[in-house]
Amino acid sequence: MKALDQIIEHAEKGDADAQFILGSFYDEGFGLGRDHSESVRWLKMAAAQGHAAAQCSIGYNYAVGHGAPQDYVLAREWLRAAADKNFAKAQFNLGLMCFNGLGAPRDCAEAAMWLQKAADQSHADAQVLLGSLFIDGAGVAKDYAEASRWLQKAAEQGHTGAETVLKHLSVNNLSALAPARTEVEAGVDARPDGEVGFLNERDAVTGILNRTAMLQALQAEINRVRAREHVMTGGLALIFIGLGELPSSSNGTGPTCQDAVLCGLSDRLAENLRRSDSLGRMGREEFAVCAPGATLPNATALAQRLHKAVAAELFDTPAGPAAVTVHIGVAAFQAGDSVASLVDRAQASMSSARQAHADKLVPFDALPPRRRY
Repeated sequence: MKALDQIIEHAEKGDADAQFILGSFYDEGFGLGRDHSESVRWLKMAAAQGHAAAQCSIGYNYAVGHGAPQDYVLAREWLRAAADKNFAKAQFNLGLMCFNGLGAPRDCAEAAMWLQKAADQSHADAQVLLGSLFIDGAGVAKDYAEASRWLQKAAEQGHTGAETVLKHLSVNNLSALAPARTEVEAGVDARPDGEVGFLNERDAVTGILNRTAMLQALQAEINRVRAREHVMTGGLALIFIGLGELPSSSNGTGPTCQDAVLCGLSDRLAENLRRSDSLGRMGREEFAVCAPGATLPNATALAQRLHKAVAAELFDTPAGPAAVTVHIGVAAFQAGDSVASLVDRAQASMSSARQAHADKLVPFDALPPRRRY
């Protein structure tokens, strides 16, 4: 009897481990064809029997609307059930929900508690976020030494996001950690709560700027370009980088193959940028580079260097080396541009490369804006 047939047989007989494995196979399309609703059905059977990993998976599915309607309250209930069994991945995800106020009012202290439990079990992502909480003093007292300690633990596990944060972290000089931007420079309203800082500016997986912080950095550069328009010096360009298909994710508690690729990619991009450039994650599989002072030819040359760097070597993942393809678009600032219009053109050029099914770069410098931010 084939191994898959044995798993199905045991699952039908009520074996929780087999039901969890079968649900995972349906989610990944391993040997059975991808069927998210069937995945959720088997995972719920295992979860109902108290299977912690299945409860965590069901909670995650409800949180993101994957194979089930998005429901943050149900997500928290299932994650709490697994977290109470000391399942680190559930503790991490529950901590994220507490911090972001999903399914209940935001509670940074509770977030820190769950992240601490997961971090104590060597969950690298939890260690990074817990370190960030200590940097911001969100739910815990500010403690840069403690932040550094947790980030170092994650870095020792190969978490490149932690390594990126540590490069900027100096216990004796926190001004290098997160350079301050005035309200005018950022082009956004000052935010009232005292817990806004490094954690809110950084992507949880890679440690680079998140979408909100990246858009603020872009607005600041647009403000600077406008302020010196009469001098006619330099320029500004935006590079969008989209990934091809990511490798299948892991259901384990460690870093997934996808996270490994995302972290590896952000690291490789950062190593090939200029000091003045800003790198951010704009979506699940999209990155952006804000290139101050760059004209379209300058930015195109930079984008070509990034493209070559990505293709130069395979990326290390828990499942082995993986090849990654990227689609790159470039847009240069034009008179009258807003953040929205510049982002729109850069995304459009990236989409042109993606639609051509090509692992390539497409400069694009004239397209009407299509969306507002």
